Amino acid sequence: MAVSRVLAVCGLTVFALLPIAGLLTGVARAAAGESDGWISLFDGKTLAGWEEGAGTKGTFRVAGGRIVAEGAVGVIAYVGDGRPLEFRNFEFRTDVLTKPGASFGVCVNSPVWGPHPVEVHVHNSAAPARTLEDLLKTGTLVGFRGQLKPLVPDDRWFTLRAVVRGRRIEVYVDAVLVTDFMVPKDFGATMGVRAGPTRRVELLNCRPGAQTWLKDLRLRRLADEPAATEPQPPVARPDAVGTEIRRLLADKFPFADFHIHLKGGLTLDEALAQSRRKGIFYGIAANCGLGFPIHDDRGAQEFLRQMAGQPCFVGIQAEGREWPTLVSKETLAKFDYVFTDAMTIVDHRGRRARLWIKEEVDIPDAQEFMELLVRTIEDILRHEPIDIYANPTYLPAIIAADYDRLWTPERQRRVLRAAAENGVAIEISNSLRLPKPEFIKAAKAAGIRFTLGTNNGDRELGREEYGLEMIRTCGLTWQDMWMPKPEGQKPIQVKGR
Repeated sequence: MAVSRVLAVCGLTVFALLPIAGLLTGVARAAAGESDGWISLFDGKTLAGWEEGAGTKGTFRVAGGRIVAEGAVGVIAYVGDGRPLEFRNFEFRTDVLTKPGASFGVCVNSPVWGPHPVEVHVHNSAAPARTLEDLLKTGTLVGFRGQLKPLVPDDRWFTLRAVVRGRRIEVYVDAVLVTDFMVPKDFGATMGVRAGPTRRVELLNCRPGAQTWLKDLRLRRLADEPAATEPQPPVARPDAVGTEIRRLLADKFPFADFHIHLKGGLTLDEALAQSRRKGIFYGIAANCGLGFPIHDDRGAQEFLRQMAGQPCFVGIQAEGREWPTLVSKETLAKFDYVFTDAMTIVDHRGRRARLWIKEEVDIPDAQEFMELLVRTIEDILRHEPIDIYANPTYLPAIIAADYDRLWTPERQRRVLRAAAENGVAIEISNSLRLPKPEFIKAAKAAGIRFTLGTNNGDRELGREEYGLEMIRTCGLTWQDMWMPKPEGQKPIQVKGR
């Protein structure tokens, strides 16, 4: 049954089957018994019921009761015996184990979407990204929602589930919901996917030379609910900002906000729901410093415990210049990243001054203050073991109107030089709308990478409007965006304290 056409998936070129696929056999139903509604797609011994795409021969084999994918880029689709079983709602599940470097995809489809499958990406390696696709971790709905943190390491079995109800798809990694998305009605047109026969399940090996193992592949029908009563996830607003976010995600841009706080009544569940709805991957950070609830190892470790296994990055915002003495290196290394700013300094009087609090700010001479501030920033970037410099170029309200005069090109160069020499990323702050485009362009030219950050004080997290503007204005690409370093390479582990 075998002609094929080329389809771009996993960021590489593989072959998609054109015969009628996604079909379930009477043999498979009988083998599964269907007592619990599940239909087995794999007998544990052969690839019966699966068909290879052109150029795929040898990529998929059976060993030890599991499907092993390795070798050339390729695809297989479940075709059964050719008799269709059409249904609107279904659940697919499989147990998966990835070897280091493996990049894999599971494509599922619903007749509601038309003939275009969507890919759930599988990639658990924490090594630095070699390609854009390396940034997309297990649970990513390619082109729609990016999961940027691996929830399971390589060499460990986990369960991947896709639950489809109408246009809605939920993706779970073990018991953790990582994606909840409404597939758009114009999906095929916007993604440039060529129409073909409806398929239910395809397996894609996206990278030669690394193995992915699968076992216990199953599918079951879910109740057909009237479209009007189907539970619907909250969806992003269809305005210009939402359209721009959708475009970036379609290009697989790693769109993340690393400066989210659980404050002002915002709960973790609410933050994750906003992340799924808006398509912005979150880094949720605790404030740590004198006068904050977290100021020692015990508090930091409790926050880590609360955040364990969540589909988000976990960071710590270090407050004040004394923070390196408050929490141990070993505890800080358990966070995905550490960031700080220069909004708490030791001023010309030798006093600890928080620059956002009017009563603590004393600036008899703005130029002298700027020299002190720039020296402080240089010292932070050179000596404090941080990943990200946040709230950059912030000035106290009393002198903020003179920003352009006070932030001279030479002062900006000094800050950028220190950041570049020490591998510190620069935050683009949505709440402050800083730094300005000229600073960002100069930082890009210096090879500095960027993060986006909200720094919320309440439940309203925005949609990185300023970040989107700077991505567009300054020509930022995925290579310009910073991502957390793997274990053993974090500044807290390699930089002297």
